[in-house]
Amino acid sequence: MFPVHAERPTIPDLGVSPRTEEEVTLMRALGVALIAAMEEVPENVDAE
Repeated sequence: MFPVHAERPTIPDLGVSPRTEEEVTLMRALGVALIAAMEEVPENVDAE
């Protein structure tokens, strides 16, 4: 999905560098944890 480069060159037009495989794995895990946490929060907390 994301390119993996040892040198981490930047993309001049965007000012970003490709992510390592470890970074991608951590970001995916954080995304899953965030979604799980959001599902536990009641939707209409302020409606009461």
